[in-house]
Amino acid sequence: MDSFQFDAFTFRTIIEASPYPVYLCIGEEMIVTYANAATLRTWGKTNSVIGKAFVEAIPEIKNQPYYQLLLNVFHSGNAYHSGDERADLEVDGKIQTYYFNFAYQPYRNPLGQIVGVFCFATDVTELVTNRQRLAASKESLRIAVDAAELGTFDRDLENGKHYWDQRCRQLLNIRDNSNVKYECDFLASVHPDDRQWVNKHIYEYVFNKKLSNGNFDVVFRTLEQGNGTIRWIKSKGTVFFDAKEKPVRFIGTMLDITKQREEETRKDAFISIASHELKTPLTTIKAQAQLLMREMKRIDNSVILDSLERLNRQINNMSTLVDNFLNTNSLLEGKLHFKFERFDMQELLKEVVDDHRSILSRHELKLDDCETVIVWGDRRKIGQVIENLLSNAAKYSPSNSTITVFCKPDAHRTEIGVIDQGVGISESEQKKLFDRFYRVESESVSNVSGFGLGLYLVAEILREHNTSIYVRSAPNEGSCFSFHLPLSKFSAGGDEVNLET
Repeated sequence: MDSFQFDAFTFRTIIEASPYPVYLCIGEEMIVTYANAATLRTWGKTNSVIGKAFVEAIPEIKNQPYYQLLLNVFHSGNAYHSGDERADLEVDGKIQTYYFNFAYQPYRNPLGQIVGVFCFATDVTELVTNRQRLAASKESLRIAVDAAELGTFDRDLENGKHYWDQRCRQLLNIRDNSNVKYECDFLASVHPDDRQWVNKHIYEYVFNKKLSNGNFDVVFRTLEQGNGTIRWIKSKGTVFFDAKEKPVRFIGTMLDITKQREEETRKDAFISIASHELKTPLTTIKAQAQLLMREMKRIDNSVILDSLERLNRQINNMSTLVDNFLNTNSLLEGKLHFKFERFDMQELLKEVVDDHRSILSRHELKLDDCETVIVWGDRRKIGQVIENLLSNAAKYSPSNSTITVFCKPDAHRTEIGVIDQGVGISESEQKKLFDRFYRVESESVSNVSGFGLGLYLVAEILREHNTSIYVRSAPNEGSCFSFHLPLSKFSAGGDEVNLET
């Protein structure tokens, strides 16, 4: 078989088809003798530049270093290579900035004499500009982090390595630059009263992708050794998982919120005092109103009886608001205690619905009866959750509409929820519903009373049960609020456990 002859024609064909600029300059004036199509596109020129001196073909290049670099290679015989070099070229009638990796090679005639320079280039403009944008973004992020006095951490869970920046070390009272460890550095710095639940929250909730989706958002205290100084820290982060949903990396930020927390403490103390002061007269007023209602029923005075029923409803609404204030304050102070036990969800739902038929007399309360379902949780707190959801549904639903309470058990858990036929909630507002003091901003509900604590309290009570509140809604289509509780023989994660009967 004849050997393949790599002739000049083949070589020229390959260069012409190349997507990378290739051109040849001859003589002291660097006459452009050859330029492939990629070169002409890059320069924004036509074949008319062939035969012209380099600086004449590309006049905008005159005050840039490239002509001199070509001459250096031409005179010295030494090749020149460079990367990420900027070139300002006139394309489409305006000067535009490009970046190239390029090589200048001396070009010799058959006698070995240097007669020109062969040039090869790669357009890396997009790569360089993206790198510049990334660097600018990193710098902007660094400035923002510094301005906010945020600490950052990065925990490699596969290799057991931890990175904490200086601000993070300062917040956690680590004075040197030694390698940090989770147990003896992080946990040791957390206040003893918060240490156990923070550790449990990270390992049992945040590191469980099905429960948390890797989201980390907590507030805890640190205790400075020696002087006993307490700091309040807000920490947010994200956990990354491998294909088997095993946590492999944990990154996030820490922020000192002690000025903020003290202000909230003062505000919460005021709310607590005010709520307690309101509770006593409310109880007395409610008792007297009920006494009068009984007397009016005897003498059958419908006008006064109707007024008293209206008064009683408003007292119940006011009592609910005060209870929410007290419960929220207790929750924030860590004084809202939970008593977990086995209880019949069907029985609880019947009690709550029956109790609220008179309170919510302007609505039809319907219980989609479920079979006896024994669940695991705090019966009283779950009752408060249902009460708040019913109250919320009544506030945002027209009179005479139906409010439905349901429970739907499956093999491991049961879904409990409340459905209304109210004004509905937009998707943008659904994300804020469970924030403390948040109220839906809409003309259709501008006359609805409340302080935005009911749903916040619901979400926090359910969080203590390792579950979440879900909302399905759309404007003018009503709403469904629901949550899940494990059956009594299962944990929140669906694993079977042994419980005393």
